[in-house]
Amino acid sequence: LLQLTDEQMCNAIGQCEYFTPQAGQDRSVQFPSMTKEGIPWGAYTGSFCAHLAKGGFTAHRPHLADAEELCADLGQKFEIDFTYYKKWAACRWAHPAMGGLEKIKSEKPSFGITEVKHVKIRSFEKALLLSNPKPASTLQAVYSIPFSLAYWLKHGQLEPDNLKDEVAMVSDPEVCDMATRIDMEHATEYTAEFPLRCIQDIIVTLNDGSTVTKETLEAPWDAGERAPSNEEINAKFMTLAEPVIGANAAILLEKLYALDELADVSELTRLMTVH
Repeated sequence: LLQLTDEQMCNAIGQCEYFTPQAGQDRSVQFPSMTKEGIPWGAYTGSFCAHLAKGGFTAHRPHLADAEELCADLGQKFEIDFTYYKKWAACRWAHPAMGGLEKIKSEKPSFGITEVKHVKIRSFEKALLLSNPKPASTLQAVYSIPFSLAYWLKHGQLEPDNLKDEVAMVSDPEVCDMATRIDMEHATEYTAEFPLRCIQDIIVTLNDGSTVTKETLEAPWDAGERAPSNEEINAKFMTLAEPVIGANAAILLEKLYALDELADVSELTRLMTVH
């Protein structure tokens, strides 16, 4: 977008190495906050460094410039095609088990919180950092696997709009009680697959004593065979964009699908501007 020269691009990447935030993932997920593992500041840093480089600010030669293996497929493989999208407004590490609940619901439409006595999740080890059953805020709630599952069991969804009323969300007695009956257990075989794969089992014990088990679950909307359909990702986009930019969201979405035909990127920025 800034039409940087090769030298300016190299300077921008070097500056990113220098300024990049150091946000430990384990601490971030165990103690949820608005820093979000450094993701917001990382995005700002990238934009900031690009503008610095455009203005002539120089940096050391970045390690990436000498990483032949990482650069071998530049222009051929685009990593955005291998990223994941979040189906629900919760940490991705909760998504395999939530997908298991969704599968049970599809097989038994009446399935819900009132039928469930206990839930056990077998998971890769890192996910056990998200086992707080009593979150005090929505930030803590979306980083709590037991609470996220309990909320889904009651409502069959966990969307951004559900987080708006913080007090109502974290004080619902039925959800809070269910969250205390969801336990997590380390599955060593799944830790061996992490982080390339995030795998979980879910064992649901119903009030009548019967159990329903879903094994080797991975997150819906991961890249590949579980990727969202165009319809699903369009709906997700509208859910996030329409409350912010209104009717422009639908126009923007249409233009994004014809991005290679766009004459001027200002057509997009104009639509994304909040008045």
